[in-house]
Amino acid sequence: MKTENQSKILYSFFFKSYHILAGILIFVIYFLTTSRSIGEIDSGELAAVQATWGIAHPTGYPLFAITGYLYSKLPIAEPLIFQLNLLQCIFNALTAMMLIKIVENILLNFKFFFNEKRFSAFSEIKFNRWTIAVISVIGGLTYAFSITFWKQATRVEVYSLQMFLTSLILYLLVDVLITKLKSEPLASKKWYLIAVLIGLAFSNHLMTLYLLPATIYLFFLVNRTDKKSILLFAKLLLVSFSIAFFFYLLMMFRAQSNPEFTFMNEPKSFPALIDYVRGKYYESKMFQGPESFRQQTLQFLNILSFSKQTGFTGGEFGFFILTVFSGLIFVISFMKRLRMFYFLIIATSLFFVLNYSIPDIDEYFLVIFLLFSIASTIIIGVLVTVSKRLQPILLATFLAIIFLQLYLNFPDIDRSNDYVIEDYAREVLNNIPPDRILITSDWSLFAAPSFFLQYALGYRKDVEVLGVEMLPLPYYKIDVKKKYGSVENLLKNDYYITFDVFKDYIKKGKYNLGNKTLIPEGLCFRMSNDSSYSANYIIPKKMRFLTKRKIFHEYIYHLTGFMIEARARYEIEHGKIDKAKYLLSFIEKEYHDYLINPELRPYLNR
Repeated sequence: MKTENQSKILYSFFFKSYHILAGILIFVIYFLTTSRSIGEIDSGELAAVQATWGIAHPTGYPLFAITGYLYSKLPIAEPLIFQLNLLQCIFNALTAMMLIKIVENILLNFKFFFNEKRFSAFSEIKFNRWTIAVISVIGGLTYAFSITFWKQATRVEVYSLQMFLTSLILYLLVDVLITKLKSEPLASKKWYLIAVLIGLAFSNHLMTLYLLPATIYLFFLVNRTDKKSILLFAKLLLVSFSIAFFFYLLMMFRAQSNPEFTFMNEPKSFPALIDYVRGKYYESKMFQGPESFRQQTLQFLNILSFSKQTGFTGGEFGFFILTVFSGLIFVISFMKRLRMFYFLIIATSLFFVLNYSIPDIDEYFLVIFLLFSIASTIIIGVLVTVSKRLQPILLATFLAIIFLQLYLNFPDIDRSNDYVIEDYAREVLNNIPPDRILITSDWSLFAAPSFFLQYALGYRKDVEVLGVEMLPLPYYKIDVKKKYGSVENLLKNDYYITFDVFKDYIKKGKYNLGNKTLIPEGLCFRMSNDSSYSANYIIPKKMRFLTKRKIFHEYIYHLTGFMIEARARYEIEHGKIDKAKYLLSFIEKEYHDYLINPELRPYLNR
């Protein structure tokens, strides 16, 4: 009897908490792959924003900033960047748990999504408790280890928090739809909760726009279009707007307190805040025409493909891409009461994303991929339930495929030992003399990571890092321009440029050298008014490259080889042959994958 009661308790515990257990498993795997260092693209800047409660690039992401700042004060992990990266693991795992709950809710109420007269076979499908649990977990794992989403758990970004809020909103919206289909009364407090979450989501990222048409459609589907409903809708709008407005207003007040780090012009006034929130700087990247639309469409298809260009086995969903598309066809063809909801979110998302011309567009498809994962899980549920005799084999097969893809992609997505970007940013700053100007166009691998080092860790704050494309903008680095009087006066002094400015501007004739002399020093060039020989040179320290170098590792690796080679060329020009020979020998020994220019190879044999 006692054993029987214990079994019932364990049985009950499992079905109440299996989504939590799955979330813990997902978090553990994320923990193993997340970076202990600074990531690429916006990661360094956003980590600096969270560490200092600063102001990020437009739209500012105020909820993200204050959430991360409060979290950063907790004694959880060292170093600080690792702790901030772990927050993304938490949000990602919570999102996967919510997806499991969404799928569970759909399967529990499966018959209500069909027209019983037309599709009676589907409406009569019944899932047992164990099947729902396993299929729901398959759905959570499918999304958790889809490539773009998994990447969000490896370094600081705004999308982990955004997708968690999105999953909460979708869960409530699906629940509202089910309540309508079951003809049950719906308390208005659920709508207020949705309104609160939408306000919070808008405080984090404007991707929340993707959900608005579907939310409005569902509201008026559930509620009659009468005076009472319109009044409730107006109240909900006010709630969402007030919450979002509060956080953006808080960002404006924070800007007035001169935080440690801010990007570009600080939104200290209400007009400046409006420009900041609407992303005025990025407006030019929207709706650029058919060519931009074509390129982003190709990128979307490439992410989903099995192409080796994705860098991962099987692309975004691996073998589950088959169930993704068959699931979408199933939802659109048969689940009439879910069809419009799906269509509105996907169509709205694609409308904005495919017309937004930025290189790092992958994350903007995350909402679509979440819906893809749900559709994939629905069709898996149907297949498994219809094939009763093969049910255990099919469930085991789908789980095996997930863990096979996890195993195959783990080495490529693992960032736990990746310190190259931090090493590179430190080495660039380390070889700049005190109180100098450093001009760069490398946002992804140097500028953004340097902001975390300088403003969160206090490393080489004396070096003023300026963006070459931003310099002409009147509202960029006003304090620096005041110090020198103008950009022209700033450029009259000796200053430094990173490799990318040399490669993309000077070599292409886009940058006026004037009377300056280019002198290779460390991983930068000094733009000097003095053309005489400079002995100021230290060989850059070897960075912690992985055995299998990623794309950005390759870039930094060959950049380092080029800069040492450039110094060797400089030594030859000034008759310092022994120094040049030493440097070339050093490249051959330490950077053996770098191809030394053939015209310099004779100096190795002297």
